[in-house]
This record gives sequence, C-alpha cells and structure tokens, in this order.
Amino acid sequence: MKRCILFVCRANQFRSPLAAACFRRRMQQVCPHEEWLVASAGTWALEGQPAAPLAQAVAAQYGLSLKAHRSRRVSPDLLRDCTLVVVMEAGQKEALLAEFPWLEGRVHLLTALAGEPPLDVPDIPPGEDEAAALALGQEVCHLAEAAAGGVCGNRGGAATFPG
Repeated sequence: MKRCILFVCRANQFRSPLAAACFRRRMQQVCPHEEWLVASAGTWALEGQPAAPLAQAVAAQYGLSLKAHRSRRVSPDLLRDCTLVVVMEAGQKEALLAEFPWLEGRVHLLTALAGEPPLDVPDIPPGEDEAAALALGQEVCHLAEAAAGGVCGNRGGAATFPG
C-alpha cells in the first residue's frame, strides 16, 4: 500500500519542494521496499510558480532537479490521503490543525521528524544573501534525509511520530 507524505512551507518554492526531493531520494535508498507518494504544498502558495532559483541550486548540489516543480496551495484534497504532513514551522502546524482538526497526530515539524529538537526551520528573509539561502537549503535537505531514515525505521504508524 502506497503511503503519502506532504511537505508544507509558506510559498512552496524553497523549503518544501527541496525537502520533498531530498526525502524521496533518501527513502529510495534506505527503504526501497516501501512505496511513498512524496509531495509538497504551501499554506500561502501562488499556484504554478517554479521552485526558487536558490532551491534549484541546492537541489543540483545534491544531484536532484526541481525544474519540473510547480507550487500549489494546501487543500483538503491534498491532505486527506496523507499519512504524514511535515511542516517547517510550529505556526504552520497550528494553522493546519485549526483548519483541519482531523489531521491530529499526522502533522509534524521537520526537525522533530528528523530526530532533532522541535524547532522551526525559518523561511529566507527578503533580501537575504545567497550564502545564507544556500545554507538553509542544505539544512532542509539534511533534515529531510534524516527524517527519511526515521520514517523508514518506524513501524508503529503515524501516531507514534514525534512533535
């Protein structure tokens, strides 16, 4: 049975598409026997926008491509079948649970799912320099890869995942 994981950030142009790509590849490496649909969306996304150029640059460093990515907004249809919903910030988790209370137990912070303290992975402030954006992208990819290892090792179901 194919399970679904949805990565969520604000605009679905940097953090969540990058996390989805890194997670997808790592799951194929550490858990090839499990089938996962890996997707991304944004809480305030404008539909159809490409991944940010810096996200594409980070993806290329990891041998991945985000060229086909187009942003989309979180919707009940996207969320309904997802085993896990992974957010970048606690405020996103709070907002999703307020709007979709039936997601209780399925929404997790990326840092917590990666086995780290449950902290936000903040968005890039406007005007931030390229080096800071690239560092953030590398952190997102590292956390997503660690989360894949945790998800693959977890056999107790979504309710047992951390924060």
